[in-house]
Amino acid sequence: MPPSMNADRLEASTVSGTEHGPLPSAGSNRNTSRRLVTITACYLLADYLLGPLIPRRFHGLGIAGPEWNWAHKVASIALAGVLLSGSQWLRRNVGLRWHQAAGSWPFSLGCCALCVAIGCCAAALFDRPERFDWNTLLFQASMPSIAEELAVRGIALALLERRFGQDPIGGRLRFGWAAAIVTLLFGLAHGFTFNGGRVHFNIVSFIFPTIFGGIFALVRIRSGSLVWPMLCHSAANLSVYAAVWSH
Repeated sequence: MPPSMNADRLEASTVSGTEHGPLPSAGSNRNTSRRLVTITACYLLADYLLGPLIPRRFHGLGIAGPEWNWAHKVASIALAGVLLSGSQWLRRNVGLRWHQAAGSWPFSLGCCALCVAIGCCAAALFDRPERFDWNTLLFQASMPSIAEELAVRGIALALLERRFGQDPIGGRLRFGWAAAIVTLLFGLAHGFTFNGGRVHFNIVSFIFPTIFGGIFALVRIRSGSLVWPMLCHSAANLSVYAAVWSH
């Protein structure tokens, strides 16, 4: 196939393409750019709205209590699976792989330690719970790191990286527009809550997730994988809970 025909074929496939890496002209093609942004926005909005729409309790599962919405996270993972099943390009570039970019593990390990340190500092802003809660511990150790990293630093970041003409699993340390956008959205999603038909904003719940989200994004981009971002996310959540409970 002539190079020009191959480039045309790549441009025509927004997310269903099979080639590894970003489209060379994705940033210059307005229609492709709009589709990528639209898909990203619709996906993140749908994922966010699953929270208030899905009940918190799985009937018949003793582990799922009303304190945490296990059902939302399971549904979020399922939604990501549906989107991934329709795009070979996303499956290759979302970061679901054990392989890490060469020389990235010291940076990933350092960021994980930094997350623990920040989490311990953030714990001073929260009240100590009355009792140790295994439901909270198990939830914070698993569900947010899997569901949120897959959605935000996985699918959304990969789509936006492609929009800005970058390789989602290139393994080069950088913090571009795609990382900045998903980091800000991650912070806003934690900062805003809806209760009793009213919107509430908590500055602490915005600042710390934004800081953590920026670190997770850097680890994801440098390592080219979601493994370390998930570990960093779990470490951050558990450090906050452990530090709060130990006060």
